[in-house]
Amino acid sequence: MACLFVSFKNSESDMISAFLKRIEKQKKANIGFSQPVIRPKEAFELADEEKPCKGCSEQKGNDEPLSSEEIKFYLEKLNQKNMETIPNSITFDSIQSFVGWYEPNKNLFSAGQSGALNTLSHTKSIINMGCACKIHVRQKMADEYYKNFFIKNQATDMIPRIKEIAKVETIIFKIGEEEFLKA
Repeated sequence: MACLFVSFKNSESDMISAFLKRIEKQKKANIGFSQPVIRPKEAFELADEEKPCKGCSEQKGNDEPLSSEEIKFYLEKLNQKNMETIPNSITFDSIQSFVGWYEPNKNLFSAGQSGALNTLSHTKSIINMGCACKIHVRQKMADEYYKNFFIKNQATDMIPRIKEIAKVETIIFKIGEEEFLKA
């Protein structure tokens, strides 16, 4: 098995992004195994392009998995970076990110608000149901529903309540990189 080696050239945020990207690649490579192998040197180094390393046998210590402290450190750095981007705001860049925030907070909404917001949870759950060949169609439909839902409900008490619960002044709703509502 050839491992990939890259060199570090960019900022801390690029390093964290590369870390997360590398973990995802290693998870995919370890499908079916109970414990993924995450090699620290590979997870944190980056370059413009990845290339096979020369002399894999010379690289000692790359087979040790990341400790929970190392993972926690880099995830905290990532969260800190995201929080510093726009002070006193929260960004939901997909139906998945909103539902991920909403589910643990759903008991803080009124019955009417919860009833409406639960439709977003239901819509998100439908994305992965059915044939995998249609997942992109279902994702597009869910994104459209998410967008229309907040555009149509921007004049209700729902967005002020989300701001109150999240303790922010501004909420940004996006689909990918496209911002469709800033409230």
